[in-house]
Amino acid sequence: MLSIFKISSTSSVMFRIWHAISLVGSLFLPFSVIGESTRSLVERGNAAYRAGSFDEALTRYEEASVEAPESATIYFNRGGALYQKGDFAAASDAFEKAALKSKKSRLGSLSKFNLGNCSFREAERQRDNDLKKSLEACEKSIRHYQEALQLDPKFKEAAENIEVVRLVMKSILDEQKKKKEEQQNQQNAMDDIAKKLRELIAKQEQAVEQNQQLQDARKQQGDSQAVRDQTGELATSQESVRNETSELSGEMGKIEEQMRQQMQQQNQGGAPQQPPMPVPQPGPSSPISEARKHVDTAVSDQVSSLGKLNENNVISAKPYQEKAAEELKEALAKLSENQHEQSQQEQQSQENSQQEESKENQPKEQQQQQQQQQPQEDQSKAKEKDHQQAQAREEARSILDEEKENRERRQPRQPVGYRAVDKDW
Repeated sequence: MLSIFKISSTSSVMFRIWHAISLVGSLFLPFSVIGESTRSLVERGNAAYRAGSFDEALTRYEEASVEAPESATIYFNRGGALYQKGDFAAASDAFEKAALKSKKSRLGSLSKFNLGNCSFREAERQRDNDLKKSLEACEKSIRHYQEALQLDPKFKEAAENIEVVRLVMKSILDEQKKKKEEQQNQQNAMDDIAKKLRELIAKQEQAVEQNQQLQDARKQQGDSQAVRDQTGELATSQESVRNETSELSGEMGKIEEQMRQQMQQQNQGGAPQQPPMPVPQPGPSSPISEARKHVDTAVSDQVSSLGKLNENNVISAKPYQEKAAEELKEALAKLSENQHEQSQQEQQSQENSQQEESKENQPKEQQQQQQQQQPQEDQSKAKEKDHQQAQAREEARSILDEEKENRERRQPRQPVGYRAVDKDW
């Protein structure tokens, strides 16, 4: 006969889950239409199941299904063995067939109940990967429990599981909200960094122009006190820009550390999370890390230019100032490129979700045709993504080159060589 066992499954909030395990014996087998060999195979499969030999149990159930291919009981038993092996997708398929073939019997209600358990297991698995899919699996689990209750209104375990899954869904929604807030805060911080980079670029380029004006003034006035005072003012201005750039590097370092801590927390709980809104991940080659390297290089160049300005050597200071401006632009380009990639990832994620939803409503033949076309589509998407990334890098480089050309137009041309000055002394 069939037995229902209570098994506790604890999550982060200590919920108790009830599971129906299929241990179906001869009671449900229609012996009037099947042979003794089928009965023997099912009993041997049940014995193997009780002993924990689920592969052997599956083998016996498969052998029994040859003589009784329409037996709901055999499908139910196969689902139980597959469930114990952790193959919840295959178990769901077996329980679904058992439910269809048993119609309104007690076995049909138990099949629906076990379908709910399989969906909940899928929800637990997806919780470490995709909170949205985990919620969808929870909703599916509740629907199966409700169907079990419709077939058997006294099935209290199904009613209890509905309430438990609803509590789990609330926990997932709270977790999802928290993650979205964290992601939004990180995105706001990244936008703020990009804004500050643009401001620093403008200030650094202004320092370059002031340097050129000082060089022109020195040609006309010589090393006068007024020129020296202007050089000191430029040094003070450059030092202010250097301090702001150094502070920005510190802010970027804090963002890196926050991301690193979040990833460690995710890894402790399972696989890394895949949030709905992709954000740059910390690492040696992440956009935030690469951008910070350029910012730190800009700080070093600014320090060098300050040294030259303090020595009243504006000519030697200028190359370092120009290099600092270029490094800041490279940092901004890294962040802009990452923002473009995030937009593409978010769009791709939405498209994948829509495709998965549409697949559920498509006939199997149409799904098979799409699976055959999938490799070619994946290759096309990969090529398109590479092209888009290359285009983003080219656009960023074009912006930098255009700004450089505009700056050069604003500066007066330097004379080639020099002309001797008449001495009037």
